[in-house]
This record gives sequence, structure tokens and C-alpha cells, in this order.
Amino acid sequence: MRDRLMSGMLVLVGVALFASAVSAQRGGKHAAQVPAGPAARAACIPEAVRAQLQPQLARARATLAQPAAGDGTPEPYPFTPMGGRYYRDVFPGIFVDLDYVCGGFSYDGHRGHDPALRSFGEQALGVPVFAALDGTVLLAQDGFPDMNTGGSPDAGNYVILDHGGGHESWYFHLANGSVGVGPGDPVVAGQPLGRAASSGNSFGPHLHFETWYGGGPVEPNTGACNPGASGWVDQPALFTDTYVWDFGASRTDAFASPFTIFPYEPVKDAQIALSDPAVYFWVRASNIPAGSDWRVRWYQPNGALVWDGWVLPWGNTDFLRETWDGWYYDFPELHSIPGTWRLTLEINGEVELDVPVEFVSVIDPDFNRAPEPIAADFAAAPGAHGPLLIAQVEADLVLDDLDWDIVRFRYRWKANGFVVRDVTTASHSDMLARTHYAPGNLVECTITPSDGHPGGTGAAVALSEVVPGGPWTVLGGAHPGSAGLPQLRGHGSLAADSTGLLRLTDARPGALLGLFVGTGVAAVPFYGGTFVPLPVLLEIYLNTGPGALDLPFVFPSGLPPGFDLVMQVFIDDPGASQGIAGSNAIVGTTP
Repeated sequence: MRDRLMSGMLVLVGVALFASAVSAQRGGKHAAQVPAGPAARAACIPEAVRAQLQPQLARARATLAQPAAGDGTPEPYPFTPMGGRYYRDVFPGIFVDLDYVCGGFSYDGHRGHDPALRSFGEQALGVPVFAALDGTVLLAQDGFPDMNTGGSPDAGNYVILDHGGGHESWYFHLANGSVGVGPGDPVVAGQPLGRAASSGNSFGPHLHFETWYGGGPVEPNTGACNPGASGWVDQPALFTDTYVWDFGASRTDAFASPFTIFPYEPVKDAQIALSDPAVYFWVRASNIPAGSDWRVRWYQPNGALVWDGWVLPWGNTDFLRETWDGWYYDFPELHSIPGTWRLTLEINGEVELDVPVEFVSVIDPDFNRAPEPIAADFAAAPGAHGPLLIAQVEADLVLDDLDWDIVRFRYRWKANGFVVRDVTTASHSDMLARTHYAPGNLVECTITPSDGHPGGTGAAVALSEVVPGGPWTVLGGAHPGSAGLPQLRGHGSLAADSTGLLRLTDARPGALLGLFVGTGVAAVPFYGGTFVPLPVLLEIYLNTGPGALDLPFVFPSGLPPGFDLVMQVFIDDPGASQGIAGSNAIVGTTP
């Protein structure tokens, strides 16, 4: 009898513990909020809209005298034509309906690629759409609403480009007021066309990118169900691993909103009050296998594990390509221990989320932390008409801002010292139009992250690159001063009306200098060094400021091809052997 009683008590304790766990989780995980799946979606461009576009396209093609059918292999795309980085801040969920990898990543009637944004929050900050190749605008439209969540019978805002030989690229669902080109305009690869949004027959912010060749839409990706040559110089790989690409903690339930959480920007709070009835968090995740499970753990500020949840089913019978999910918790320690807690979420036994959550006695309405430090680099994209340059941000998708603000990035581009693009977007990448990445150009990009709050600007990262080639050759003639050996470099073109830059470094700060421009190369002794440019055509006297000097210029017309310009700088410097330091000479040749 005692054994039976003990056994019964153990069962009761087990039931009580299970009930306590469920109560502590207050239901734990919400039912998944899955964006409309492939089988449920309507085509981004309905057949009725396509029928309306066809006569307009026929007239535009006739005006350009371009054939409607291809006469060879279409030029491959050198980059994905939307700002952001695939499988990071942008998710390419849907492809052309032949489904090139035979994996269920499309639906009947869909004829393009749909890289998606995380929410309308990113759309509001801006995500640029670029021309994938050089071409001419066939059709363009603007002025339509751009936050559709239930589709629309109109075409929305779009641009259609002609690339010759029957090759066209279509860009749909663009933001209202963002389309910057019109029919007949020439464009170059990397030129901004508009911004990604949700106009037309759209259910959330994304770009519908469609390729036409040979008189109809085609799939540029190659794979088991679409063998042959790829339509990309470097085809983006399909990524199917599970990952979390957005997160927020909050004092209120994001899923209690009167509208479905996706695609609106969900609620998030930098601090949780000990007096709040519960703490909530949500994730946007991708590639959740059928029959998945999850587990949540909470660690208090001293690192001790306080809550170790059950391994529970995700609740999905199908593979989830995209999903929003939310959790909520309420156990005693969350109301009594202030500080930085740590939360982990495991999916199928793997930690996919490990984040800090701030609990405080009193909410500080002015509390804000700047975005976390970023890294960045340049990536070159080879194209048939010349290479392009992309600036890429390296930032954690979740931990980029510990207050869960959307981080925006200011991209300030210079070519040869001239600002050629200055934008702030939500994108983890940005690029220059092809024409700015010309041989000999000095290309610079300063990337500054911020969160939109006072004091919420993070540390900037500066990138620079000299494009190989160009008209400049470095000659000798330098002799040192007190700051080292002065260096003179030339960048840019010497074609009429083109931009260029002369950059001097390693000179004495605050010194008077003279820039001498000549047409010949000589070797004349001069204050312990060598004076190279003779005869001299031009003398310019300036101050070195901090020991460096940039002289941007627009090259004049009128000089014949093959004309040499030799340049050298001399600096007043008491630390030099005879009181004058000299840079090396350079020679530039007109094309």
C-alpha cells in the first residue's frame, strides 16, 4: 500500500510540475504565424495585368527596334538586384514555378524571384532596387499604394528594362514615389531604379524580379529541374538550414495586435519592468523542418540557469520556409531579480538564439544603446560591360542592436573625392552604378550605422579601393621631410569633363606647398632632391593642413590624345635636408 501511495504521489508531483511549467510559460509558444505559403499565394503579376501590359510592351519594343525573341545566350546577371544580402537581412523564399531544385520553393503561376524584407519597418527606411544590367527602360509606373497585405488588381509600381536580344528584366512591387526612371531612359548596371515595397498584387514587402528571354519569362537559376547554363555570373546558393533572422523582446504581446504580426513591424522594448505581468519575445525564422521541436532556457544575471523548459513540438507538419512565432513567460524570478538576463532558444537541439534581455525596477524612457560595431568590405561583381562594386555590411541579424531597433546604414560614396551617392537604408549592402567604378578611379565608401534615436549612432567603417588601370604612372623624385617621404598619387580619368583626384600624404602638417604641372620629364637637382616636371605649365600654392591634401578636379577639354601631364609637389619643411621636401612625380596621359 505504501508503494502504491508513493507511486501515486510521484504521479501527482509530475502532473503538478508539468502544470507549473505550463503555467510558468503561460501557454509558452503561440501558434506559428506563417506568411501565406506557396499553395495559397496569388501570382505577383496576375494574368489580367500581364494582358494589359502586353500591348504597351509591344509598342515600347517597336520603338526600340528590339526583337521579341532571343538570338543567343542572354547576358548573365552579375549581382542580385536588390540591396541587402541573401539569407541575412533579405530572404529569397520563392522562385519561378518550375522550381529549379525540385524542392517545393514556388507555386503555380509564379514567374520570378521574390527576395523579401523582414517587415514594413525595413521598407520605411528604404531598401534600394538596382538595374541588374545595362539597358533601356521599356515601361515604368509609379504612384500606387505600397503597403498592400491582401493583394491588389493593379500592377503597382514597377520598371521593365530591355537589355537587347529579347532579354528583359522586370522589377515589381516598388515603393510609391521611388521610381526614378521613365520609358526610353538608358540605365547602367547598379543604377538605382526604386525601392522594394508591397505595391500591386503583393502580400508583404519584397521585390518581384522576373527575367524574360525568347518572348517569355524564364528561370535564371539552374538546377536539377532546370539544367543548363545559369543566368548569373555567380548563382546564389540555395540555403535551407534553420536560422533566426529577426527577434524582439517586449512588455506586451506582439500577437495581441489587431492585425497579423507579419508584415508589420512588431512591438519591441529595450527594458522589461519587474512589475510587468510577463515577458514576451518573438522571432522570425526560416527553414523549420516538419515535426520540429523547441526549448527555451532563461539564465539570471549571475549566469545561473533559472528556467529550463520542456522540449516541446513546434506544431508544424510541413517544412516552414518562413514563419513568425512568439513566446511568453511569467515565473517569480522575472519579477524580483533586475539586471541583464540571458535567453536561449533551441530548435531541434541546436541553439538558434542567444540574447540578453534587460529587466529593471523602473523603466527609463530615455534608455537607448547605439548599434553594436559593424565590419564591412567591398565585393567586386564582374559584368560584361565592366566590373561593379558592392559594399557589404557584416552585422549580427539579431544582436546588431541590443534594444532591438532596426539598424539603418548611411552609405556615403565618393569617386575621386566627389560624393556620388549618399543614402541611408535598412540594407546590409549598397552599390555604385557601373560608370563610377572606372579604371584608375579612387572609390571610397563610409558606412555609419544608427538606430534613429538621439545618441544612437555607431562607429563608422571606411572602405577604399583604387580601380586597376587608368592613365597614371608613378615616377621617382621624392625626398624626405620631417613627416617622412611625401607620396603623390593620381586617380581618375583625363578624359574631357571626367573627374579626377590628386592625393598627397605624409607631408609636414600646416606647411606651404607648391604643386608644379609640366609636360616633360627632367632630372634637375633641387634643394637636395630632384625636380621632375619641366617645362612647367602651372604652379599652384596651397597649405597641407593635417599633412595630407586632396585636390579633386574635373578635367577640361581641349588637350589632344596622348598628351602627358607631369606633376610633383614641394613642401616647405625645416626638417628636410635643405628646408624643402619633395614628393614623387606622377605622369598622366590623356586618352
